[in-house]
Amino acid sequence: MNSEFTPEAIAELEEAFEFYESRFVGLGSDFRSEARRALALVMEHPRAWKPLGGDLRQCKLNRFPYALVYGLDHDKVIVIAVANLKKRPGYWRKRWKRSLAPR
Repeated sequence: MNSEFTPEAIAELEEAFEFYESRFVGLGSDFRSEARRALALVMEHPRAWKPLGGDLRQCKLNRFPYALVYGLDHDKVIVIAVANLKKRPGYWRKRWKRSLAPR
């Protein structure tokens, strides 16, 4: 199985990294490591997390109020959001159909 992050998800990952790193040196790296750990779990067991509706699922990160929101497209995990769980729930829903558009 392969994985892909949408440009919006990459931007959210970087924004969260910079936020945490600005609060305490090394905390941004901890956040990024936790995101990698969550992605590894998703890659190993992509259907293990409860569906959010349709084909979307979310894997919550430990220690941080974030989740990887992803969908499955054949043999690929597509992360559409690195979602802050304390802000605007569901803001990322419109991204799923766009991420499946032919490239």
